[in-house]
Amino acid sequence: MEDEYVEEMVRRLENLSRGKEEASEIVRRSLGGLEVVHAQKGLLRCKFPIPNDVSDPDGNWHVGAIASLMDILGVSTAYTSTGLSRLTVDFNISYYSTAKIQVPLFSFNSLVNHICTFIIYYI
Repeated sequence: MEDEYVEEMVRRLENLSRGKEEASEIVRRSLGGLEVVHAQKGLLRCKFPIPNDVSDPDGNWHVGAIASLMDILGVSTAYTSTGLSRLTVDFNISYYSTAKIQVPLFSFNSLVNHICTFIIYYI
């Protein structure tokens, strides 16, 4: 049963990233080009380019778009463990540097004791 949750979320994320599933504009923009590299119960690792349409005037990834992506992936990571969609109730982000658009990034999202952690990094 747990593997079904993982498979379902991977399929849904990939469909959303390709525009094959109905979603709000913010979800479509946030997930555009996302690829799930690895998935298991409580863990998602993704690769994605930063699309042009989520940049700020300086050509950096807009901080609101980063927050949207992290929120979506947090709920998705939780779903792989529980099969339930949950809402974010406490959200804290520390930004250490900017990211330029069209740079491929990777994310590592894990769920431990009902707390979702994220790391977004370049290679």
